[in-house]
Amino acid sequence: MKKKILVADDDAITRLFAEKILKEADYEVTLTKDGAEAFDAISSNDFVAALIDIKMPTVSGEDLVTLIRDKTKNKTPLIYITVIPKDEVDISIVDGFIQKPFTRTTLIEGIEETIKNFKR
Repeated sequence: MKKKILVADDDAITRLFAEKILKEADYEVTLTKDGAEAFDAISSNDFVAALIDIKMPTVSGEDLVTLIRDKTKNKTPLIYITVIPKDEVDISIVDGFIQKPFTRTTLIEGIEETIKNFKR
């Protein structure tokens, strides 16, 4: 059975690039273009991880993380995937961080490292 992963990003190019990389790495990928869609998806699915852009319409990535943590019993590792530099982001509320632009290697390694170290 393939591992399921969520990609929440309002940028279509980023979504498609991440999807291509993740499918090649044998993940089943669910794509969402905003925080509201991502919340609905994560509330009703079992993902091994969720990649969340910080700046998205309807519900920002920061608000999405808070909603997931406060409103669901979801135990999915949450990973920011953003152009915002790590030192400008509150990473204490997420389980991992991947800087955009990313490569195949940095994306897969960032996900696998986060999953390996996830404790909740």
